[in-house]
Amino acid sequence: MIPLFKVFINPEVDEALLRVIHSGWIGQGPNVKAFEFFLSEKFNNKFCLALSAGTHGLHLALRMLGIGKGDNVVTTALTCTASNWPILMQGADIRWADVKRSDLNIDFTSVRRKINK
Repeated sequence: MIPLFKVFINPEVDEALLRVIHSGWIGQGPNVKAFEFFLSEKFNNKFCLALSAGTHGLHLALRMLGIGKGDNVVTTALTCTASNWPILMQGADIRWADVKRSDLNIDFTSVRRKINK
């Protein structure tokens, strides 16, 4: 295997991660509560919820937007599959858009063609 980069973890971060791992509280507990409080203070918002995965964040966002059965969501297949699962979990239909050859990002011309008018 060819190493592409060297992993660097700040020693303070490394110690904090080890404390969390050894505490037995990884996805919830006092450290998560403290993190949520820190973020709510930093962004001046009393509501803050830490989630354990980006998929959960996308799922929550779709639920909050009221996306569900009968709705179409335009996305691309050229992504991590976990980013499209929440669409299906909400019962919505996926409309696949193309990506641009130049940079492999979603092609907004294709998106416009996929949107229900």
